[in-house]
Amino acid sequence: SILHSKKRFATASSLPWGHKPHPLVGSSCLLFALPVPFLVFCHPITAACFAVVTITSFMSDHVYTGLDSYAHLADKFVAPLTFSFTLRTVYMTGGIYWTCSCTLALSCHILAHSAAKRNEYDRFVFWHAAWHAVGVALLVACFCVNNTMTECQAMNGEEEEEQIVGLWGI
Repeated sequence: SILHSKKRFATASSLPWGHKPHPLVGSSCLLFALPVPFLVFCHPITAACFAVVTITSFMSDHVYTGLDSYAHLADKFVAPLTFSFTLRTVYMTGGIYWTCSCTLALSCHILAHSAAKRNEYDRFVFWHAAWHAVGVALLVACFCVNNTMTECQAMNGEEEEEQIVGLWGI
């Protein structure tokens, strides 16, 4: 719907308590940089998404939390894009079971969203930080268990480029 599109792509904050940055949320945004070394050789596009979402998330969720900012618009675009590429990368790396584990992080995101709607700041902080931390922890565990860094350094991203081209039918 048009209303959903306006809300989805707005520069306004959706948080009811205004500008109230929390160091736990801010520091959890920086966790998104951790998967980059695991991905840079084998999945460079996903690695780039994580590098960008580290910045957009920190700016939206911490620096400009509760304030109007283009950081929110950027994060609303980059975060789902990163999540989509991450699901694909996790599936390619660890298979369906690791991919299904991403629902645990997603459930933290849903609980954070619910807490914000109920104006429960402390619960929002906990669940939003958990959304970041649980998601990154699962990714790093998947990449460690499946030796992503070791196996991908020799590939230098060639397979990823071929699969992206095939994905879009180019």
